[in-house]
Amino acid sequence: MMRLEIGSAVEKIVSAVLAEHAGHGDIDVITRDATLHDELGMDEADLIEVMLRAEDRFGVTLPDDAIGFSSTVMDIVDLIAMRMSEKVAPVRLPSPSIAPDA
Repeated sequence: MMRLEIGSAVEKIVSAVLAEHAGHGDIDVITRDATLHDELGMDEADLIEVMLRAEDRFGVTLPDDAIGFSSTVMDIVDLIAMRMSEKVAPVRLPSPSIAPDA
């Protein structure tokens, strides 16, 4: 999955969490450099919800302290991309041995 796709999906997750919780106001455009707490007004429960949804969406496990109040949307994208690359490490197959005809 490309970073652009991850970014779009994370933006949708953040937007959905904001829309579902009262008191956040209307945020039409979520930029990738927006801080989750200061600019988007997310609280700790919102951050946990974003993490859980991102884990479900991308099939990765994020460290509990990975997303904080000063994190940005792009920080989440970077973290998910890193975890996905760790998960999809290339598999090395053994070279076939070529034995001389007997």
